[in-house]
Amino acid sequence: MLLIITLQACSRASVLDHNWICQISRPESEKCQSILVIKQGELLLNHDGTFKLDAFFEACYEKVKVMASGITQTHIALSHIVEIELTAETIQQDSSHKKGKRENHPRTIGFVNLERQSGRGSYSDVWEAIRMKGLYQQPITRRALQCKPVE
Repeated sequence: MLLIITLQACSRASVLDHNWICQISRPESEKCQSILVIKQGELLLNHDGTFKLDAFFEACYEKVKVMASGITQTHIALSHIVEIELTAETIQQDSSHKKGKRENHPRTIGFVNLERQSGRGSYSDVWEAIRMKGLYQQPITRRALQCKPVE
C-alpha cells in the first residue's frame, strides 16, 4: 500500500511540471441553450495545484462572465493523458442583470482531460448541472480545450 501511495505522489509531482494555459471553445454550429453553459474561456492550470478560470457562460437570453479560482486534483489516466478535477474555492459572477455575485465555498465545477504531448483535450462543465440542481436532464456539456505550457 505504501508503495502505491509513493508512486502516485511521484506521478502527481511530474504530471504538471509546467503551468498550462488553455483556451476553452464551443462549436460554432451549436444552438443556444435554455440554461447557462460555458461558451468560451481561458483556464490557467498551475503546477502548484491551483487554477484560475475566466469564462463566458451563455443561454439564449443571458450572458454571464465567471471568474473562478481554486485547487486541482490530478490523476494519470494513461501515460500521456492527465485527468484534472477543478474545485473552485471562489466564484465571481457578473451577469447582464446581476452584478458581482460571489460564492466562497468549495465545489467541483469541472473536469479536464489533457493529452500532454499535443496539448489537446476537453473540459466537462459539471457546475452547470449543480446550478440546475438536477432539474435539467441534458448530458454534461463538454468543450474542446487547447493548451500550451507556459513558463
